[in-house]
Amino acid sequence: MQGGSTISQQLVKQTETGAAQTFQRKFQEAQDAIRLERTYTKDQILEAYLNEIYLGHGAYGSAPPPSTTSPRPPRTCPWRSRQHWPP
Repeated sequence: MQGGSTISQQLVKQTETGAAQTFQRKFQEAQDAIRLERTYTKDQILEAYLNEIYLGHGAYGSAPPPSTTSPRPPRTCPWRSRQHWPP
């Protein structure tokens, strides 16, 4: 069975924990997602998620303009800085 993760969990997986198929990773992902949801609004989490996901053809994120010709922009999520993450 696959799927079933919340957007918060998927965002944490994309930006922090990676895709390892372990209980430890999933547990850490759940803890971090809870912290994320306690710190940021649903709109902020959704915006960050939409700006992180792969859209195909070399394009990442929905921030204007998602381009297939320019390199992926640096990640600017506030929780990517260790001084802010985990919140």
